[in-house]
Amino acid sequence: MPANSKIEQLRKDYSAHTLEIEEVGPDPGEQFQVWFDEALNAEVPEPNAMTLSTATTNGVPSARIVLLKGVTNGHFLFYTNYNSRKGQELRDNPRAALTFLWHELQRQVRIEGRVEMLSEE
Repeated sequence: MPANSKIEQLRKDYSAHTLEIEEVGPDPGEQFQVWFDEALNAEVPEPNAMTLSTATTNGVPSARIVLLKGVTNGHFLFYTNYNSRKGQELRDNPRAALTFLWHELQRQVRIEGRVEMLSEE
């Protein structure tokens, strides 16, 4: 049997952790910080690695892994080359989605919103 024919059988049990609404705080930024701190304390490799998803003005999606550089007042900071494909897509269509995946904690976090350029400082 070809190796890739077993892909559909790959499945890990993700029932060790559940998400109960009463365990989640009312402020999404504060909740993210709680979970990010848990990822740090669990020594998750590269807990700041996130998938950045963008799209062209025609709706053609693109995703790549970038690193979170900080969180300030609920804003997620990352760096990019403004002349790169992602930089051009963000300029033309300033909306993006971020996804963090922390396998060890059986948790993922999705963030969607408007993107703004930071000053060079």
